[in-house]
Amino acid sequence: MFDRQALLQVCRRHAADPPAEVVVPEPYLPLVPDPRNGILVLAEAQNLSGEAYVLWLKNLTPEGRMTRLPGPHGVGVGPWDDGPVRLALKAVIPSVKLAQVALGNAVPWSRLSESGANANPSEELEERATRFWRELLAIWQPQITALIVLGNVAKNVMANAGCRDTLALRLPSPNSINRVQSMFDKADLLDRYPEVRHAMAALQLKDVDHGWVLFACHAVSLGKRRLENLHGPV
Repeated sequence: MFDRQALLQVCRRHAADPPAEVVVPEPYLPLVPDPRNGILVLAEAQNLSGEAYVLWLKNLTPEGRMTRLPGPHGVGVGPWDDGPVRLALKAVIPSVKLAQVALGNAVPWSRLSESGANANPSEELEERATRFWRELLAIWQPQITALIVLGNVAKNVMANAGCRDTLALRLPSPNSINRVQSMFDKADLLDRYPEVRHAMAALQLKDVDHGWVLFACHAVSLGKRRLENLHGPV
């Protein structure tokens, strides 16, 4: 059961002694829709280098920052809002109802470099995130039919928090995808992975970015056999 008040207490305890050098001291809860289908997707951490979003956060109450998902211009989980993860999940599980997927970030704090650019989570942030998720999951006790983690940071945090049965995908960041997308022809990928073409049609997507297609093929290759039989809300 998603007892929001009990979970907010976890957030308050961690906000009282936040990790060093974080942009916002409060951690935040995942977005858990009602009804939900048992799928939880976790990216790494929010990119808080954008001034408008940070200003929006700082104008919220502490509880508002703990329940910041969804945000003013989407969920607040970049790879989901940008689109590639939605396409990939639809390709892996054609029957999935995307509005019923729970979403969040494995590291519920963000940090910036000295220049103000987004910085990867530090070892301290990963360790604190692990403790946060252990406490959260002990209270929440979700019936997760599929935990999909994006990137090594999310994989490590959730494994250390006790969730080892995960589908671990690459983080679909431009830096990650752009390095390898030129090694593959987009049309050839769509011929070899018709699930991605069908997902594009289902989502009414026409001119899909080469990197999105490659990421969706990556998800089908690793996840189809494991996830295609999922159905129904928990």
